[in-house]
Amino acid sequence: MIKDVKKTIVLLFILSFFNPMGGTLVIPALPFIAKDFHLNSSQSSWVFIGYEVMLIVGSVVYGRLAQAFKLRTLLYGCILLTTIGGLIALVSSNLLLLIVARVIQGIALGAPIPLSMLIINEYFPKEKRKKGLTYIALAISLGTGLSPIIGGVTTSLFGWKSTFIVIASMIILLPFVRYIPNNKVKKGKIPYITISLLTVSFLFLLYGIHGHILFLGISFLTWIIFVVINNTQNSLINFNTLKNKIVITVGTLNFVLMLTINSLFFLTPIYLEDLNHLSSIEIGLTLFPGAILSVLSMKLIEDCSSKFGSVTFLNCSIFTLFIGLLVLLLSIGHSVLYTSVAFLFIYVGFAAVQSELSNFTSVHLPSNLMSEGIGMSNLFFFMGATFGPALTGVFLDEKFTISNKIITFSTYHIGIIGMGLVVLVMFFIVMLAMRRKGNKRQSNIHYHA
Repeated sequence: MIKDVKKTIVLLFILSFFNPMGGTLVIPALPFIAKDFHLNSSQSSWVFIGYEVMLIVGSVVYGRLAQAFKLRTLLYGCILLTTIGGLIALVSSNLLLLIVARVIQGIALGAPIPLSMLIINEYFPKEKRKKGLTYIALAISLGTGLSPIIGGVTTSLFGWKSTFIVIASMIILLPFVRYIPNNKVKKGKIPYITISLLTVSFLFLLYGIHGHILFLGISFLTWIIFVVINNTQNSLINFNTLKNKIVITVGTLNFVLMLTINSLFFLTPIYLEDLNHLSSIEIGLTLFPGAILSVLSMKLIEDCSSKFGSVTFLNCSIFTLFIGLLVLLLSIGHSVLYTSVAFLFIYVGFAAVQSELSNFTSVHLPSNLMSEGIGMSNLFFFMGATFGPALTGVFLDEKFTISNKIITFSTYHIGIIGMGLVVLVMFFIVMLAMRRKGNKRQSNIHYHA
């Protein structure tokens, strides 16, 4: 058990905050990176994708590494690598070097969230676990939400390279890693081959999505080889975990949620700069009220979750997110005040859904599936976070427009409509889960009768 729970929660909160921040912080800078390096939207998205792919891998790898290495050692390495990646990005003079820097940061910052959840579930007193997971969910929400604001301000004042100084500032946390418990390590081989295959398969898949069809085939072949090699005693991913309905439902919801949110945070700065001619700092200020409201509403979110139950609360949270997207759709091309109002709903809805999914997994998963179930849920989470901007970047390059005598829909309108439809999919997934729960309950009543 941990001696000082409060200090550990604060440290895990800050570490987990850096995970999404490392991704979304650079989003307001992408238009300026694209101008400096003469890139289109899909090319510049690789500054984001290179980071997020490593988070996908880290979501399942770090749980395994925690069995072979001390937790403190892993977090020391995470902090140092993050700083090194930030410094490389700072001196980068071309896209390739910048992507290498982002991959290094992704390798490092893939650690905090899975390791934080592992620490909370294994080393916190049972009565403190829900509180700890709520703080991790808040860190993810804040990291995702506040980062575009921080990135916008720093980019506007000091240029886009300053965003990587902010990420490298994680070095100040180094002395506080001593609050992390010293875990027992087991002797075992690290499956380096399967880790490499998993990484390559996702990189090739994303490269293939950007129009390189040959790489889609290579990705499929690499994935098959990964599955074959993975099905050994020294496996990286236990696919049997997917047989659990909680894991697959929460994982799917996490995927869809992050597909929407990161697509939204990728698209919004682009259209605000294009249509409203906002600077990066003005873009950040437009989103700021929603981010602050999500912080202030966390206590209310926790109380409502306990009062109304998971299914009802999730439906209300998803509906709030949908309302935000609807207001955002109507605001495109008009006053940025409407955009700011839209993000009040979006931030609160996202924070509520993310918090409830984390708590639901911790409460309802059996203890023997906890570690692997959380890892699989994180895998889906980061897959959605990665594929959202990748697909959005490709979509924006196509510049679709639907027009008639009554109304004109730009690429931005169509993108938001697509995100709204994806959010509706979340609603139906939750409704289906509720129906199954109701049918199961009814069957139990008949059985006992």
